[in-house]
Amino acid sequence: RALRSDGAAGDPQADYQRAIELSQAQGSPAFALGAGTGLAALWRSQGRSREARALLAPLLDEVVLPADCTLAADASRLLQALAEGETQAASRVSNLV
Repeated sequence: RALRSDGAAGDPQADYQRAIELSQAQGSPAFALGAGTGLAALWRSQGRSREARALLAPLLDEVVLPADCTLAADASRLLQALAEGETQAASRVSNLV
């Protein structure tokens, strides 16, 4: 668990979701993308890749960043890894049928 600035243990998922909401309310898609990338990575580690991809794809589409921006590159790599993971999972399922 992460510690908040007041020293209390925080809920990372709730913190990321709140950061996304605040960023969107303030018209800051880059900050929303950063928080969304963190939440998507968390969900991926919990086996929630489909949800992670559904969250991250629209956030990445909404932001206009330079091609060499680390934030955009990280989000793109994670989105690609999520897509590849879904493809591999679907392949394993079809092999069972």
